Amino acid sequence: MKPYINIIIFIALLVACISCHHSTTQDILLQQANSLIQVAPDSSLCLLKKIKQPELMNKRKRAEYALLLTQAIDKCYLEHKTDSLILTAVNFYKQQSDKNQKAKSYFYLGRVYQDNNNILGAIKAYLSQFPAQIIDNITVRILQYLYLLIILLICQ
Repeated sequence: MKPYINIIIFIALLVACISCHHSTTQDILLQQANSLIQVAPDSSLCLLKKIKQPELMNKRKRAEYALLLTQAIDKCYLEHKTDSLILTAVNFYKQQSDKNQKAKSYFYLGRVYQDNNNILGAIKAYLSQFPAQIIDNITVRILQYLYLLIILLICQ
């Protein structure tokens, strides 16, 4: 009976080590993708696609992954096919105190809706952060105004 206990303990430790390594690898890939998103979104997209099983991440990391992947797709001028990815980030950040990430997630929700010709949804997403507009990131605010203006010009 004792050899079986040793084998079970060994297997449990091995699984624990492997899962810790998997998590660390995902964290490193997320950090690298985040650092490249503005200057090399295509490289960021490649790194994000290397992440295996993002659905197993904790909620915060999954939201970060969803927002970064949506950003990379947008910055690479690829078409957003569905809103399910960005809604992961929106649903997480709307309950958090990080106003910049919340504003960014709503901005990219607007971009996804705009790509899918849901103009009303895009306008609502862009405007959703204006009442409580305490966004430190001026870039997000400018982009919101810019894409609202583009929608208004297209719709005329």
